[in-house]
Amino acid sequence: MADKKSSAIEKPAVDINHLTKELTNKNSAYIFDLKKRLRELGKSEAEIQIVLEELLPEIVANQKNGLTARKLYGTVTEYTMQFEGTIGQTENKAENTTPWLMWLDNSLLLLGVLALMNGILGLVSKAGENASYGVLTLFVMAAAGGLVFYLMYHYFYRTDAANKDRKGWLKGIGIMVLAILVWVLLFSVTALLPATINPNLTAIPAIVIGAAALAVKWYLKRKYNIANAMVQKR
Repeated sequence: MADKKSSAIEKPAVDINHLTKELTNKNSAYIFDLKKRLRELGKSEAEIQIVLEELLPEIVANQKNGLTARKLYGTVTEYTMQFEGTIGQTENKAENTTPWLMWLDNSLLLLGVLALMNGILGLVSKAGENASYGVLTLFVMAAAGGLVFYLMYHYFYRTDAANKDRKGWLKGIGIMVLAILVWVLLFSVTALLPATINPNLTAIPAIVIGAAALAVKWYLKRKYNIANAMVQKR
């Protein structure tokens, strides 16, 4: 019975949402900046919640006496110095090998490179207008190519022991050949589509699409630590 009573009077959970609503404008801004800085340092949302559960009750209690979070803990930079060097080391985190994220990462890379190349060629060509590929062809090539690169990783670059036997390699080669043939077929079919369905890109829009694709790739890579499908895993 004693054990049950002691477990029943454990420290109640902190209602972060309720306490956040109780904050003054200054303290609310402090918490906003604090969460932003903790994310920059690599803290997960669960880890940030632990920090807030510790700080918020004290901040709310003291703000009634005119004490701000800054007076209690110093600036956000000063407070978060205790976490620097112990978190945020992306290179020490396990790489994210989620298939759709790796496919998307590859596709964005191809889209960025192809679009930029076509845009630049369009600028320096005599016509100076259209890029080589239609917009539909460009996106289909990138998506299909991204899948081909992921399949290469899946069947040849992973460290799984199951992928090192001869049957696994033969299966991988067969699938890769088929995927490349489909990639070429999709390119050929979309290239033959009329301009009403597959309009040609002019140089500037192509460059904008390419730059945007590479920017999104960089953001997702940084946020999710996506594994590189073109590097042998040892």
